[in-house]
Amino acid sequence: MEDPLNPYVSSIVQYYSRRVGRRGPYGVANALQKAQSADANSLDQIFLNGGDLAWRAYFVVNKDAGSEHGYEGLGELTRFLDELGTQPVGHQLAFAKRLDAAMQSAQQQEAENDEGNIVRKSTKRRRTAIENGTLPLPTPNTTPDDASTDYTDLEPSSQHGSAIRQDGVHVDASLQAVKPLLPVDFFHAIQRVPHSQKPGTLVADITLFVQKGQTRDNFGCQMEIGIVKEKIAYYARKLCGVEVEVKDGVRYIRYPSGSKIEPDPSLKLRACQRDMIPVLLGHEINAGFSASPIYKREAEEVRDDTDGVSITIPSQEKEGVYRLSSPPERGAYRGIGKEVVIFGKNRRFK
Repeated sequence: MEDPLNPYVSSIVQYYSRRVGRRGPYGVANALQKAQSADANSLDQIFLNGGDLAWRAYFVVNKDAGSEHGYEGLGELTRFLDELGTQPVGHQLAFAKRLDAAMQSAQQQEAENDEGNIVRKSTKRRRTAIENGTLPLPTPNTTPDDASTDYTDLEPSSQHGSAIRQDGVHVDASLQAVKPLLPVDFFHAIQRVPHSQKPGTLVADITLFVQKGQTRDNFGCQMEIGIVKEKIAYYARKLCGVEVEVKDGVRYIRYPSGSKIEPDPSLKLRACQRDMIPVLLGHEINAGFSASPIYKREAEEVRDDTDGVSITIPSQEKEGVYRLSSPPERGAYRGIGKEVVIFGKNRRFK
């Protein structure tokens, strides 16, 4: 049975592509400041917590909804977002993270297509262009393979006849189950967030994306770990050798020359030092990561760093996100609250 949210993920990604393409949306700076100071349970904050690209897509749809233009598909997306606003916060965040993953996959695919086009042009082969500046995505009735993710732990909602259910994205990792898997320092550095369905219960801010298609072939499954703001600079320095500083609540990266890079609204660090992963993140995480497709490929290239681990650093002094790859056959949850197969061992996150 097809996930009822699949068409909405695809439609929002396509709408964003048609409306703004590669230039990005206008008026982001002021809107971002308002979103960062918005109520924690507002859709602005929820989509911002879901990811930079998810928030930008939400911003474009929401902004157009207040205009006088009748853009194609806008009415349906506006009604969906209105309905999403009536759902529990956990459901909203689930959708935001899923949308962010789909946006990332679409942009990655676009970049790979561009690279392929350049190669074909240089060898005087026929170039396949992206028509009208849109991304090569399926119609709203299908799902991008790279973004086939959902929350199997979330029950369908009966509000307004809606079914908010997402398969392939897993949340609500029990703190008790996670604790013995990680080094003490790293366990305490993980952000605690409310359980998606049990108000008052805290869980570890860990999200597992069981994706399909090219993303899975290259990276395997992917795990996001939210890190408390106090530890972002420490792990950025230890894993990537980058100095992150804060002034007046705004983060930036300092170059030896004195120049600064300021996230807008966030930036992603890659090329993590491989030998620091077991030391800082623990042997359980390293065991899964070292079996991922990208790790094996980089090992053959005799690399000392890896693109299979990234750190997303927001400009504001708030929590950051680590994303790690793990093997598809060992990095997959079989439903949170049920038996979990993670890094080759049976765990119970409940």
